[in-house]
Amino acid sequence: MLLFLESIGTGELLLILVVALMVFGPRKLPELAKTLGKSVNDFRRASDDFKRTWEREVETERVEERARIDRALHEPDERDEQASIEERAIMPIEQPAAVARGAEIETVTINNQQEAPDLSRKSDWL
Repeated sequence: MLLFLESIGTGELLLILVVALMVFGPRKLPELAKTLGKSVNDFRRASDDFKRTWEREVETERVEERARIDRALHEPDERDEQASIEERAIMPIEQPAAVARGAEIETVTINNQQEAPDLSRKSDWL
């Protein structure tokens, strides 16, 4: 926090204290030191509170983002279903090959109705 104090040498610090002593006097200097200490303590407390609040907000956003992603993964997306229906509606129908008049036409019915297993329970995933 007070990084400039790391670069100040002992001689420079003594010079600053002597000048402060001469400017403010021996009676005022302890009061100023006490006031400065309280101010630094209040600033540190406020910055720690801000830091905790910020971290809490970031964690809340992460949890909300995870919940949103989980909902998106587990719920079918109606827009995708609608787009799939529109794609099938737009796709051209294949025209049958030329058939001679009076020829028999063979009709093939495909029955592809398999039920998908229900994987909603975690115990079924294994």
